[in-house]
Amino acid sequence: MKQRVLSVALALCLCVSSQSVSYALPKDTSQQEEIPEEKSMEEADDDVEKSAVVQKTTLREEDILSKETSDEAAVRSGDILSPSEAYEAMIALKDQEAYKEGTTWTNEEPYSDAKGYYRWKGGPLDGKNISAVGCVAFAFILSDAAFGSLPARMYSSGEFSFDDIKVGDILRVNGDAHTVIVLEVSDVGVVVAEGNISTGDHKGKVHWGRGISKEEVMRDTSHYITRYPENYVPPEDPDANELIADESLGSGLAWKLTKAGTLTISGKGAMPDFDKAADQPWSNYADKIRKVVIEDGVTGIGSGAFWDCGVISAEFSAGVTTIGSNAFRGSQMISAVIPGSVKTIGNSAFRDCKNLSSVKISEGMETIGSNAFRACTALDAIALPASISEVGDAAFMDCTEMKSAAFASGGRQVKMGDNVFTRCYKLMRVTLPERIDRIGEGMFQNCLMLAGVEIPRGAESIGGSAFASCSGLTTIIISDSVSTIGIAAFSACPLKDIYFTGTEAQWRSISKLGDTASALAKPTIHYNYTPGTGPSPLPEPGDGDNDNSTGGSSNNNTGSNHNSGGNNRDDSGGYTPKSPEEIKRYACKGKEVIEYIPAGTNAYQIAIENEVQGPLCFEAFEKVLGDYTIGRTYNIYPLSGTAYGMEKEIQVTMKIPSVIYKENREYKMICVTKDGKPILYGDLDSNPETITIKTNKFYAYALIYK
Repeated sequence: MKQRVLSVALALCLCVSSQSVSYALPKDTSQQEEIPEEKSMEEADDDVEKSAVVQKTTLREEDILSKETSDEAAVRSGDILSPSEAYEAMIALKDQEAYKEGTTWTNEEPYSDAKGYYRWKGGPLDGKNISAVGCVAFAFILSDAAFGSLPARMYSSGEFSFDDIKVGDILRVNGDAHTVIVLEVSDVGVVVAEGNISTGDHKGKVHWGRGISKEEVMRDTSHYITRYPENYVPPEDPDANELIADESLGSGLAWKLTKAGTLTISGKGAMPDFDKAADQPWSNYADKIRKVVIEDGVTGIGSGAFWDCGVISAEFSAGVTTIGSNAFRGSQMISAVIPGSVKTIGNSAFRDCKNLSSVKISEGMETIGSNAFRACTALDAIALPASISEVGDAAFMDCTEMKSAAFASGGRQVKMGDNVFTRCYKLMRVTLPERIDRIGEGMFQNCLMLAGVEIPRGAESIGGSAFASCSGLTTIIISDSVSTIGIAAFSACPLKDIYFTGTEAQWRSISKLGDTASALAKPTIHYNYTPGTGPSPLPEPGDGDNDNSTGGSSNNNTGSNHNSGGNNRDDSGGYTPKSPEEIKRYACKGKEVIEYIPAGTNAYQIAIENEVQGPLCFEAFEKVLGDYTIGRTYNIYPLSGTAYGMEKEIQVTMKIPSVIYKENREYKMICVTKDGKPILYGDLDSNPETITIKTNKFYAYALIYK
């Protein structure tokens, strides 16, 4: 593991605002490497950005942790803590009023320009003394509680492995925009504590216990800070396998729990069911259970077995055939690998597993129950095997981070419930079963990023509100097996093209209920379409392959169609634009890091992402383009609230990408929001290298120049 200490300005002076791949931008980038080590509070006020940046100044002693723990004192005296001791030192803060779960923790509370900054005790990084606010301050406080004044070392992505990460280490994640500290490490990921989290129920608060998968850690961590000595090898815990409980489960089954948190179920037969968490025989140890091992001979996991337990991983033997209702509901599971022996996942089995980011379902699975993975808000993709025959109501509803869902091809007819993917806001790509029985009611309602879908042959109906409020849906392929389309099935969808596999007479014979007939009279209908005979007409949400292209779409290029939601990226990549119109749009998506800084007075946080925009957005951009040229296209959106508009305006300053920056150029921005109307924004600052706008409108944006 090679050490690489980076500039403090790069590694830590970052906006804590976004899940996107974006750096914050200091106002005067020429001064990034000239941060004085000591300043008075008054001097600092003159050149410290009033936003979520790490401050470079001294800190009053009363702003540092007021009480030194015994563990910290031990560190100061020269003893090196073990990971278990570091954990105890950090977790002790959880019960203190200032650090309790849900305590307000932002860039203004409890540390700020006015109230003072937290100065950590890990020594200088890159020769600079470090002080902080927001999420960085929270991580530093816990680090100091564990390690006292032990010096820190920092490594960048690619210079450390997952095996290097230990309890008490600090990770810079989310495109270098957020800082967390590690509480636990397991073979599937880490559990962290954090302040000023930017999304979800814990926004702007202290949160203990979020799980991050091993894959996410290695993909999303840009910097890793440790205070363990170089080449440190943690000691083995001699008490790890000591039993703290060993009891009968009845009917030939038994359970035992080790001090390390491994709960093992052994014996022959299926586990009993439990109506509620309190009925579990291990309920008194629920928060101590971290790993579940189901041994050979156990055939079924009982309903409610691990409901609301602290489980972060599970090993299933090949003999398990069922996972009961509510089995892991509300647990801390990070990832799940379900073997092919399992035929049924019960209702709500993994519901509300907020940390569950990865699920592998093996061939052999047949039935996924209602609400099985509902509100698994970290789950970003699901792939279902050809053996699936039934997916219940709301199985993946409210999986707000899910981007792709795919059924493997196979000969089975698949029975689909209602609301299966409702409110999967970021769902961009769907491959439905080859023999689906129907599109259920509300199946894709409020899937804002979904641009196109193919409804395979076999589907007999499209349920009411099936695609309602899919504000990016421009193209759909409908099989001639469909005989009924329900009320409001395509309400508030900007449909442009419908490809129908039957004749015009067959289309007219379809029963279109309520407002559906009028909604489907607007798009162009392409009859007698044969799937698989040429390029798919569905919009590709894929990445372009133009790295640092200067873009160059001017008003002399004609646009076509309309897509108020924009074409969104396909994380699988691999799409190559073909037509001149596509090449023009893809050329405007950059791959350089977006440098920006929101105003410190903003009422909410935003994300900014490089993105390909759809043909419809380009048509809207070009309506107001005049003699300007489109240089870059982005998605800009709030991390909370509605996707397209907020009550209050925010201000943001972006650095002009170097590839399109030239002296004496003028820059503006265009937003195309939900109604498809373009909004033109002038530059509010005088710096020729940046553009500043105020807005409360979102989603698709273009940076233009002349």
